[in-house]
Amino acid sequence: MNSLRRHKPLLILAGVLLLLPLVLPNNFYYDIAIRMAINAIIALGLNLLIGFAGQISLGHAGFIGIGAYASAILPTHFNWHPIPAMLAGAVLASVLAAIVAKPIFRLKGHYLAMATLGLGFIIAIVIKNEAGYTGGPDGMPEIGRASCR
Repeated sequence: MNSLRRHKPLLILAGVLLLLPLVLPNNFYYDIAIRMAINAIIALGLNLLIGFAGQISLGHAGFIGIGAYASAILPTHFNWHPIPAMLAGAVLASVLAAIVAKPIFRLKGHYLAMATLGLGFIIAIVIKNEAGYTGGPDGMPEIGRASCR
């Protein structure tokens, strides 16, 4: 019973998200809701790092880019279904973040901020130079629609 009470807000949120496509008048509003949810997840991640751990990360966007590009490259170039591609992108970004976090979290203060800033630049440079998969500085020219059917 205590577990249900503790997870009640999460269950309400899940219910609202399930009903959202039935309530919104068109796909534009649905797209806006999805973008709001993605940004909320990013803000929660930064809140965990900055608010609770007291550490500053300036390379946070690099790992978001890794997950985003992986979820776009796998269906486009390797014919993956979009849902497993998104999961693979999240796992890839998580694994790379865990590998990099071990040595970087030994740093404190400004050194940690500079290391994460450098990491973000490195990720951006790799994404720009892998033009065969990512489209380089122009981005990916075309990504197929995500169809779950």
